Amino acid sequence: SKKESESPDKGDSLGDTIKESQGSPDGSDKNGDYITADKLIAQGIALNGGIEFENPTSYQSKALKKLRKFSIITSPYYTDQKIAQRYALLCFYYRTYHVRTDTVDTAYGYGTTPLWMAISPWRNAWADDECNWYGIACNMAGLVTRIELTDHHLTGYVPMELKLLDGGPLAVIDFSGNPGLGQGGFPAVFSEINKLDALALSGCSFTGSVPQEVCDKSIEFFTVNCDCDCSCCQSCEKDT
Repeated sequence: SKKESESPDKGDSLGDTIKESQGSPDGSDKNGDYITADKLIAQGIALNGGIEFENPTSYQSKALKKLRKFSIITSPYYTDQKIAQRYALLCFYYRTYHVRTDTVDTAYGYGTTPLWMAISPWRNAWADDECNWYGIACNMAGLVTRIELTDHHLTGYVPMELKLLDGGPLAVIDFSGNPGLGQGGFPAVFSEINKLDALALSGCSFTGSVPQEVCDKSIEFFTVNCDCDCSCCQSCEKDT
């Protein structure tokens, strides 16, 4: 199996270090106003205790770089859950945007890794509230309720950081029609999300089996591609 490769987002410097991710955009952080690696660690948002930020090219480091640049922690609007969900969505972007795997090669042809669909690209809206990003819906409190990115050329992996959204009212995830998702089997993160009403994964490329703990969550609407065994899903959809 080939080593995964990721395409850096425009404006990302692969030479950034963890120290550069621990202050304000100008590096000073004089008032402690900006989100830093230390703050994510202290709040339990950094799921690996900060180890993930030691590699400046990791998807978590890229997410942190955007988070500290465009999010100011002193704003009363940035509750802990708002910070967690923004970081989670940034991690999701960097883990599924133009990431080459064996699954992607099979789905799109060897060496062909598509970009996300160009409808209101997230990378053009980092300064906006994440509730305004394409495919994201929120409630009146600004907390994510739905992620719907169907047929969106998602590739790579669904990251564990997505479970940070479980601290809010997340009810619907729809990643159907993304055959570039599937490397490594059914995503472990869905065992960590407890309040979903709908999980749509048909048209993806997952293999293996859906864990029983996911079935035990009694998700009302649950679909997955036919190559993935599932005892609790609606009928899978075969490619025609």
